[in-house]
Amino acid sequence: MNPIMKKIARIFATLLSVAVISSSFAACKDDFRLLRDAEEVKQIREAKKLTAQLKENMAATAITINDDITVSGAYYGFFYSSEFSAAYSELASQAEAEAAANSSADSSADSSAEPEINVDKEAVKNAAIESIIEIKTAYTKAVEAGVTLTDADRNAISEQVTSYMNNIMGQGISYADYLTASGTNAETVEQIFTEQYMGNYYYATLVADKYVTAKHILIMFSEEASADSAAAEGTHTKADAKAMIDEIKAELDNGADFDTIMNEKGEDPGVETNPNGYTFAANEMDPAFESAAFALEPGKTSAIIETSYGYHIIKRLETDTTAIPAALNQCRDLEVSEIINAETEALKEAATVTENAEIIEFYNTLFK
Repeated sequence: MNPIMKKIARIFATLLSVAVISSSFAACKDDFRLLRDAEEVKQIREAKKLTAQLKENMAATAITINDDITVSGAYYGFFYSSEFSAAYSELASQAEAEAAANSSADSSADSSAEPEINVDKEAVKNAAIESIIEIKTAYTKAVEAGVTLTDADRNAISEQVTSYMNNIMGQGISYADYLTASGTNAETVEQIFTEQYMGNYYYATLVADKYVTAKHILIMFSEEASADSAAAEGTHTKADAKAMIDEIKAELDNGADFDTIMNEKGEDPGVETNPNGYTFAANEMDPAFESAAFALEPGKTSAIIETSYGYHIIKRLETDTTAIPAALNQCRDLEVSEIINAETEALKEAATVTENAEIIEFYNTLFK
């Protein structure tokens, strides 16, 4: 388990364990005679009270942005817990390094002592609110622009949520326990991923001219393959691949349908999951492939291009702006990043925030 997850598990170990006790205890219909220890009764009562408070505060409004964007406690808790855990992890790593250095310098030092970690909760709160503003304001812009999600969009969002859930469980903690420990719930996590995805549609309108959508026909080869080994391994020699791509180019020049040949003769395994082509910005593809794609006019087909993957014939399409939101997640184009960062900062600077002090304080005390 990584340090962040260790911290979350440790913070709420008592909460989660007494929550289980509380569930079992409920079945006993509050029959205190079944409990031997009065302290246990007290702990269960406190756990039930905290559980009720958590449920109530997750549903309450934690902050309001620009007077009309309400943010629930569960929404705030997602970001607060993330920022708190990151801050704690960094401080814990520093403290452990210092303790190890002191132990090396002083053999009498107690290296087993737990270092005291004091997280700046005001900084955590501000970072959480800043992240929320970024998502909520861009999401609002997307809604105002009439953005609606397709089935493909919803599937993409579902895949993101599933990946997030699997990453959590891969650290050795159940997803349900993690959400409880973070002061949020599954519905809110899905809402956050959805709103972030839709917000990316707004950013897509600002950077669409930096993106290209293209299909390609790929014939792969192995530089080391001989005629005999290529036949045995199901690969192509470079010479054979060149002959094949030359033949395909001749077919296309004579009017053959690009998609038909791509599906029948192309060897890119990604075509199956990207039947409408790839949408990308600069610095994301093989340089030769990228250069050729950007140089084409929409609807035009390239000459034969050689890359480390093999021989390609590329067809540029009209840029698929609906594919940009997902593409932004792996963007490595500095120009795109600068445009989006500038707009993000402008949205944050223009935003006004009203805090619900009671809910904010509840989350401050929840994370100790």
